[in-house]
Amino acid sequence: MVAHSRGNVLSSILDEDERDDILASFRGLADMSLPNATHRIVSRSKEHRQIIAVSLPPDPSPGDLREAAGAGVRAAGEARSVVVDMPHANAKEFEALAEGAGLGAYRFTAYKSGAGAATKVSVVTGVPAAPVKRVRRILEAQCAVRDLVNTPGGDLGPSEFVRRIRSLADDAGGSAIDVEVLEEEELRAKGCGGLLGVGKGSQEPPRLVRMEWNPVGARVHIALVGKGITFDSGGMSLKSHEGLADMKTDMAGAASAAAAVQACAGLRIPARVTAWLCVAENMLSASAIRVGDVLRIAD
Repeated sequence: MVAHSRGNVLSSILDEDERDDILASFRGLADMSLPNATHRIVSRSKEHRQIIAVSLPPDPSPGDLREAAGAGVRAAGEARSVVVDMPHANAKEFEALAEGAGLGAYRFTAYKSGAGAATKVSVVTGVPAAPVKRVRRILEAQCAVRDLVNTPGGDLGPSEFVRRIRSLADDAGGSAIDVEVLEEEELRAKGCGGLLGVGKGSQEPPRLVRMEWNPVGARVHIALVGKGITFDSGGMSLKSHEGLADMKTDMAGAASAAAAVQACAGLRIPARVTAWLCVAENMLSASAIRVGDVLRIAD
């Protein structure tokens, strides 16, 4: 995968014949002047090699590079291997390219039989000490969030969500992350009437999860709060069919906060990071809260 800008093919590995093939194929393609436009070319000089050109603005920012790399890798479909060969001058730009390419290769295949192998992505770079480990940790965290958000609510109720949060903490290594789960009785004792009310209509009780990375010598304390409603039907105020379609994603805030703590621990960020995750399932049943009920919530 290469970049195209100002009528030039920006590549450090393609030979002159391949560059000419690409430029010739652009004739008549007005959309290649648009940001992140992609065009696939089959190389005449290298058998079986397909080249994907992605358009870049004249002076691309790291954000432009991230989006272009993602667009190019997505355009490659289910290719076994993609080499990203795009211009970048420093570690920040390398990180943007690598992150975009990695996210572009993401596939959710948990419910597919016979899913092919994941696409292997390589980034050509001349940047010394490129932050490969940092990019890998950030990608792992983002892909973990995507996996959780893509999982149907029927397979990701409160208990399963909490199990996966614990798994994220374990993946950080050793006892780096402390996880505390407040169950229904503890929530009642602490006056957490709001969370208890939201989860009242579900067969699964709600939980409040505290997830913390607290390294020795931490200089600051960062607090995160994540909404973890594994499915939000609206309860007695039932949503429309269109409104219900994406309500499995109502736990994305808690998933993002949990993954952020995992990434901070994996990268050994010198900050104390505490995430509070409100986990519940908002369902309609005979036990659900009624419109007009009073919920008692501690200060």
